[in-house]
Amino acid sequence: MFKKNKEAQPEMNGNGNSKPSVANTVKKKNVKVHKIKSLNSWMIQPILAVLVVMVIAYGLLEYLFLNPLEEQRYAEAAQIEATAIEFVVSDYFKSQLQWMSSVVGMAVSDQDTLAAVVKDIHPELQLFKLFELLEIEQLNPQNDSLSFASLDIIRRTAKGEKNAVEAFKQGEQWLFQIALPVYSKTTLEAGEPQSTVNAVLFAVFDFSRLETTLKKLQERTQGQISVLTQDISKPIIQLGGAASGFELEIKTAFPNWRIQYVPSKSLILPAERINIWFVMVVSALIMAILIVLVIKKNMRLAQLDLQNVAKMVPKAVESDAKFLNNFHFGEVFSMANALVGQLRELMAKQRLRTDKVKDAKTSPIESVGLEDDEPLFDDDLFDLDA
Repeated sequence: MFKKNKEAQPEMNGNGNSKPSVANTVKKKNVKVHKIKSLNSWMIQPILAVLVVMVIAYGLLEYLFLNPLEEQRYAEAAQIEATAIEFVVSDYFKSQLQWMSSVVGMAVSDQDTLAAVVKDIHPELQLFKLFELLEIEQLNPQNDSLSFASLDIIRRTAKGEKNAVEAFKQGEQWLFQIALPVYSKTTLEAGEPQSTVNAVLFAVFDFSRLETTLKKLQERTQGQISVLTQDISKPIIQLGGAASGFELEIKTAFPNWRIQYVPSKSLILPAERINIWFVMVVSALIMAILIVLVIKKNMRLAQLDLQNVAKMVPKAVESDAKFLNNFHFGEVFSMANALVGQLRELMAKQRLRTDKVKDAKTSPIESVGLEDDEPLFDDDLFDLDA
């Protein structure tokens, strides 16, 4: 009635021992042995993650905040120094114009004495002279030791043009010149005041005084200072070497003059990083300590849940009653429920198989007997004559 399952029986060797099947041998060879780790190893991963996050955060802080802050401070400090240099240059040219304007009336009356006094006060003065209007028309650069640039500004000033401070090169030396008109007394013509130019006060200066002042500034700032004028590409004055690629250009109070300033790298004011480092290190330590405490607490709860599973699963398998949810983690409770369900199903199948085997072994074979010796077949069946 029952067939033996040959596939379930292991093969026997000559000694009567069972041989492992080929499928089991292959499975054993393909099984990968994983290294068993302690639950405490979980703490290393979040701590490393915190360190990586802190390093990335500091890198972003440097890139997005600290470096732009240093560049902004550098630009502001450079702007302040460049403005101070521009003020020195503009103030120097203004002072030359002011004292020349103040001596215009005196120059007409006593020109020789005034020239000698001015030369003592301003040693950088190369030429100081008053040119009458008639004398201007007869000026010759070759005879009067005037350059073409000087002659041009004198004639333009005599025509009433307002001229600024102009630079020119004489030999290998850069000079600048100023020409101021000297007006005659004001007369009324057609009810309006009229004044005419009858002379030009002309002065030529070198840049020695201005260069001395700028040199002191350059030694203090350690930057590169360049003084340029209109229509001349090369700087008139250049002090210091280029210390960085950052360059500022500012116009002076005189439109045809400008300042170029390249600040020194020493001007860069580094942001305070010690406090930031201290805060980040303390924060990392606090986070690491909190992570260790939280993980240890959860591991303790997980261990308690696993102990509850070991105690309650055998009892729950033997009975169909539901066991109480005394777990801390829902995943462990769900796993225990699934495990109990599978074990109950397996136990039910095992009981069914056991019952079938017992029934098959204990049930008697019913014989087909003849009660009261009654014939198996009626005699009428054999009555052929009927």
